Amino acid sequence: MEEIHATRFQTYVDQAIDRAIIEKRIVGTVVRVAFEGEVIYSRAAGYADR
Repeated sequence: MEEIHATRFQTYVDQAIDRAIIEKRIVGTVVRVAFEGEVIYSRAAGYADR
């Protein structure tokens, strides 16, 4: 995956996660995305006990 597309993808996923937490649609999440066998995104976010 080209660097520019990977960066845009990561920004999009970060914004989606942050928005879902702020809107209290989710308490927390762990996300890991692989592309062609390589992890291109990994994040844990949210609250352990809301």
